[in-house]
Amino acid sequence: MPTPKHPELKLPYTLEGGENAVLLIHGFTGAPSHMYPLGLALQKAGYTCEAVLLPGHCTSMEDLEKSNETLWYECVKEKYREMRKRYKKVAVAGLSLGGVLALRLTELEDPDACLLYAPALKFRYWWNVMSPVAKHFVKTLKWDVYGKPEKPNFLKEYNMGYNSLSVAKTADIQRLDRITRRELRRVTAPILVVQSYKDESVHPAVAKIITKGVSSKVSDTLMLDNSPHVCILGCERDAVFARSVEFLKHNVPASLPLH
Repeated sequence: MPTPKHPELKLPYTLEGGENAVLLIHGFTGAPSHMYPLGLALQKAGYTCEAVLLPGHCTSMEDLEKSNETLWYECVKEKYREMRKRYKKVAVAGLSLGGVLALRLTELEDPDACLLYAPALKFRYWWNVMSPVAKHFVKTLKWDVYGKPEKPNFLKEYNMGYNSLSVAKTADIQRLDRITRRELRRVTAPILVVQSYKDESVHPAVAKIITKGVSSKVSDTLMLDNSPHVCILGCERDAVFARSVEFLKHNVPASLPLH
């Protein structure tokens, strides 16, 4: 990935808005920077946004190898519970692995709303599915294993993270996927799923899997035609931000500023 223009966004950050907040959760091998443009859009609409840094990320691949789905989830849960003490209402928003973590958090902690962007609940390619076996033979894969599709109008300056993925950690994600899919019915909070037909990592069927599986009275889907996996940085991001703001305003209305 290119040299980051905003290295400070590899760390957790807060975008201060109103008394209702959104927990932002980045994806596998990524960084909090991926969530920043979305966070700015939500802040402008009146929400405070706090971005978490998942264990093993933005340091070294060795640290990533020491992390797992339990540590990732505990990190998200701890941050969510801490935010619950400070804000009137809290929604969760996650990208890719962050989307699965947000979904699992919604099953167990019942936040006020859940926004999912390309949640990695079903992979597109066989090498992801075979990772529980492949991890014994292959340690890492370069991200260009997915090819290099053209990404017009993509916000590259926020695309930070590792150049490789850990096959063993991909297997960890699949363990998280299985338990999350089994308990989708526990989700009762309003939910928005954003997914692209051209996602190079996650199967577009995840949107239907989630909306058909949850018990939410409000379940909304936005399908994109031209976006890459990191759809919140892609060419259709303005439509994604607009739908996200609309969804939150209907289900977790923005409140008064903190100060």
